[in-house]
Amino acid sequence: MVDLAVGLEGWEMTRGIAWLEGFAPDVSATIRRFPVAIALAALATACGLFITNYAPWLSYEDWIRLFVGFACGAVCAVAAVFVRESRPEAKALGFIALYIVPLAFIGLAQVRDFGWAAPPLLLPAVAVLWLSVSPVTVLGRGEARERQQNLFWWINHQAIATAAIAGLAFLIIALGIAAIERSLFFLFGVDSADIFYRLVLPFTGLFLTPVYWLSTLPRASDYDETLAARPDFIASAVGFLGQFVLIPLLLIYAAILLAYTAMIAVTQTLPQGTIGWMVLGFVVSGAAAWLVLHPPFMRTRGLVRLFRRSWFWLTVLPLVLFFIAVWVRVDAYGLTGERILLIAGGVWAALLSAGYLIGRGDIRMIPALAGLILAVLAVGPWNYAALASRDQGARLGRLLALKADPTATVSTPD
Repeated sequence: MVDLAVGLEGWEMTRGIAWLEGFAPDVSATIRRFPVAIALAALATACGLFITNYAPWLSYEDWIRLFVGFACGAVCAVAAVFVRESRPEAKALGFIALYIVPLAFIGLAQVRDFGWAAPPLLLPAVAVLWLSVSPVTVLGRGEARERQQNLFWWINHQAIATAAIAGLAFLIIALGIAAIERSLFFLFGVDSADIFYRLVLPFTGLFLTPVYWLSTLPRASDYDETLAARPDFIASAVGFLGQFVLIPLLLIYAAILLAYTAMIAVTQTLPQGTIGWMVLGFVVSGAAAWLVLHPPFMRTRGLVRLFRRSWFWLTVLPLVLFFIAVWVRVDAYGLTGERILLIAGGVWAALLSAGYLIGRGDIRMIPALAGLILAVLAVGPWNYAALASRDQGARLGRLLALKADPTATVSTPD
């Protein structure tokens, strides 16, 4: 009887998969390709629904932490599929990426002791940055390295474009749901707002939309060199904006920052603290433009060649200003979480510029360095929340010691 039951169950499952493949082949293929990611996305969706409807048997923070953990785990599981597809020979790496890394993210999101892990705000960014480089983890040299960079550009270009389409589709669905709900209310007096806005809409946004996006993701094996040399409509449009909007604006901004540097040299004054975020925004925008303008079909154009020759040299003086301004602010008021993240952004920009200026540049460094730095600041006793707390506590201790004994030689902030 047991064998018969197992056989019937397997037969029913086979029939179910066959029906699904006939009715929606893309869905079946997506489930086969991303089973772990879809399972974790389903758990994240369940947590999102509990948050929307507030299930009382866990605290609101518990549900938030579970949602963040499962969502980051799902993103890492997608990254693991790219790792396994691009490096089928590295089975141990594929196993770690598919099972250990998602579990680590899920566990880290639950850590409440800020002495060991910061609030899980950085984990989604780390997971997304890891996803962006996961198809191109082979370093390579010469032509192999150039191919990896072109593949990085192409696969992320495809993923971002289809993510935008998925987001637009969700917006259309949301508008349709709103129209249906209002029609039911005004025409028939049916109050269905809770069903649509607390169940249907969150389920569509948190589960169906990401699964649709997964179905559009290409495989690394689908890439060939002609795809980076032959632009499609979206790549051409984005390239146009990068060439004729981003580059001129960045060059004008660079001229303003250089003029500000000259003014500081003439007036012998220190830069304002607010210059830190301005410079970091400038460098981040330039890095984004560098990614947009990477493909071979863009590099043959004069304005793009000028930008690629000069950009990282133009970041040197602004970064010097950046570190002076941040040092002045930290020396006066100490470390805070925001300032630590600002310093981390400056370190990322400086390492990136240094890498390109010494001839070791690689566009994969842009997300990889950012993800590595954010991961360091998110986990461990050196995380940004713990560092800020210790620094402010030490400064307060020095102030109290000075107040108790004014003659003591205690270093205090200005």
